[in-house]
Amino acid sequence: MNERYFACTDCRVYVGAGYRWCYWQLEHPGVVRLGDDVDVQRVLDHAPYWNPPRCAESACLHEEVFPTVREFFRLHGGHLIVYWEGNHKPENVFIGWLELGPSPYPSPRYFAEVRGMRSWADVLREADGRAWALGNEQQRERFRKAFEEYCAIFRRR
Repeated sequence: MNERYFACTDCRVYVGAGYRWCYWQLEHPGVVRLGDDVDVQRVLDHAPYWNPPRCAESACLHEEVFPTVREFFRLHGGHLIVYWEGNHKPENVFIGWLELGPSPYPSPRYFAEVRGMRSWADVLREADGRAWALGNEQQRERFRKAFEEYCAIFRRR
């Protein structure tokens, strides 16, 4: 089973929904379906999802996942939200989307928008050999171009 996500297609941002917990508490009972639009109020009203037993195994849900999902719904609840599975994200997700939460994927948008970087050299120093930025030449060039496009957008704001 792969990670599950809520994604705002209007803003091109997404957030982890809680891996297996959301599968059993939201997907399995039919509150959400993979690839479909999300009824945000229905998710918010579904108490079993929000109330796992308090124990070491659920600490991440209570401390990281649920606060992030609630904030995501607060900010994007009026937008088009879809429910994704990790292997079925859009092709450009790692270049053109922004993951929200405590450990976001370091996309070009993340470096420009969240970290405020404006230099490709700074991104490369941060990458320090990690595959997401320093894969093959073609991937690296796509990543660099996207980063520079986001830098230009954020300079105008």
